[in-house]
This record gives sequence, structure tokens and C-alpha cells, in this order.
Amino acid sequence: MTPTLLAHGVGGRGDLPVPFALAVTAAALAIVVSFVALVLLWREPRVHGSRAGRPLPARLAAGLDSQVFRWILRICGIAGTTLITLASWEGPDDALNPTAGTVYVLFWVGLLVVASLIFGPVWRQLNPLRTLHLLTCGAVGRDPSSALVNRSLRYPRWLGYWPAAAWLLAFVWLELVAPNRDTTATLRWWFATYAVVTLIGAFTCGSGWFSRADGFEVYSTFVGRLSILGRRDDGVLVVRSSLAGLDSFPIRAGVAAI
Repeated sequence: MTPTLLAHGVGGRGDLPVPFALAVTAAALAIVVSFVALVLLWREPRVHGSRAGRPLPARLAAGLDSQVFRWILRICGIAGTTLITLASWEGPDDALNPTAGTVYVLFWVGLLVVASLIFGPVWRQLNPLRTLHLLTCGAVGRDPSSALVNRSLRYPRWLGYWPAAAWLLAFVWLELVAPNRDTTATLRWWFATYAVVTLIGAFTCGSGWFSRADGFEVYSTFVGRLSILGRRDDGVLVVRSSLAGLDSFPIRAGVAAI
């Protein structure tokens, strides 16, 4: 008999250590009390992310902002993506293949959530597609912020974050609903489609496509606003309250969908 290895180790609601009705009631009360407390006790803004925080030591800030450190992160992003791509093509399509675990655990949870909460929007620097776009524009002598063919083209403001919301919905569908979602073939097709569409958008509208339409980068950026590491409006890297970052949250089309 062949053993079955599940992708997730979370049991059903019957495995809860407390009665299900009690768990639901406690969760609902926690949400209601939290919102009531915010409405009644926090009527005026008390955080100002644009100028909040204590500056990092000069040498540490200079190191984090240096091109050397940024390129180290970009190379790590390219290397990691290359390794997992090779594993999806050359490795066995079974539980021993690291592709599904890397995508659903290390990437989706570890990088986009945990690492972003601690260090800020890390995927912006690690994003291999952004790096590929940057290298291509450098090779042909074009500004990454402008379109590769028609420089007058820009990302439409009316689109807002809707493309990113669509990609996040597509990925959640892949993780939770799609048949054979842990097979290498399914993951290869999904990410190949994502990479092609994202690069076409970046080459058509410039690097602004990543910060508005790339679901993973937008998600990392949104989560990263809760990090204690941030940047004030004057460009200074600071340590601040995690709530201060939410004060500067952008209000654009598609934010609620994200």
C-alpha cells in the first residue's frame, strides 16, 4: 500500500479542541469587540507614517540601500527560481519533489507573509521577473519605468490594483480548488502563464506594472506595510510602529479586492 502525503497538515473542524459553536462565537466576538473599540476609542489619527519612526544607524541604512545589497537579493531571486524550475521539469512528480512545498509554503507563506512582515516588501527585490525586465531594458538602453516599444505608454491609473487582485484570486484558486494542484505540470503551466502575462505588461507599460498588477509583489508590499522597518517620505529608513505603515496605505481602485 502506497502511503499518501498531504500537502497541508490542518485537520477539519471536528479536530478542534473546543466545541465548534464555541470557536465560532469566540471568533465573532473578537471581531465585533475589536471594531467597536476602534470606532469608540480611536476617533482621530494617532499615527503618521509619512514622518514616523527612528532612523536606522547610518551605516546599516547605507548598506541596505546599496546597489550591491540589492543585486545580491536579485541574484538570490533568480537562483532560487532557476532551481525550483529545474526541479519542476527534471524531478519526479511525487511528494519528494520540492516544487509544491516551495511554492505553497516557502514562497506563499514564508516570503510573501512572514518575511514581508519582518523586513518589509522583500519580493520587490527578489522578484525574478522584475530583475529580468531590468536587465532587458539595460541591454537595449531603455528606462525600465517606460514602455520598451512606445515610451508614451503608461500603466492606466483607472486599472488600479484590479489585475493584482485577479492574479491573487487565480493563485488562491490554484492552491485550494484546482485539480492536481500539487503536480509539477499544473504548477509549470500556471506560473508560465503568469510570467508571460506579467512580462508582456511590464514591457508594454514599464516597471509600474509590477507595483500595480503583479499580484505577488502587491501582496508582499501590502503585508510589508505592517513591518517595523519602513521608509519615511524623505527617504530615510526607520524603525517604527507597525501601525504607522498602514497610515500611508494607498486608496486606489482594487484595494478592497486585494
